[in-house]
Amino acid sequence: AYYNIGNCYFQKEDFLNAIEFYKKALDLDPNDEDAKINLELARKKLKDQAKKQQQQQQQQNQMQQKEEKKENPEEKKKEEQKKDEAEKIMKAIEDKEKDLKEKQKRKVQGKPSGGIDW
Repeated sequence: AYYNIGNCYFQKEDFLNAIEFYKKALDLDPNDEDAKINLELARKKLKDQAKKQQQQQQQQNQMQQKEEKKENPEEKKKEEQKKDEAEKIMKAIEDKEKDLKEKQKRKVQGKPSGGIDW
């Protein structure tokens, strides 16, 4: 009976339960060659199933990473635009500072040395 229940689970691809029932069948009859063969087959199928699930998970993760990479170029573009804007602002500030220094230099050069500017 346990052997048959194991076969039912095997057909449903519920290999974990199939293994349990094949073990129970072997507890009752350790010489049952069919139960031994099916037990090993169910173990192999369980490993294959786990491996397949792992591969599917990896593929799903890779697809998510690809989607994230598709989104990233837009974010990178925005970041580059912000960086460009910041550089322009810095350049403008530097240019103004340079102009102010030039004006101050001209004022200082235009004054008589040691004299008072009335």
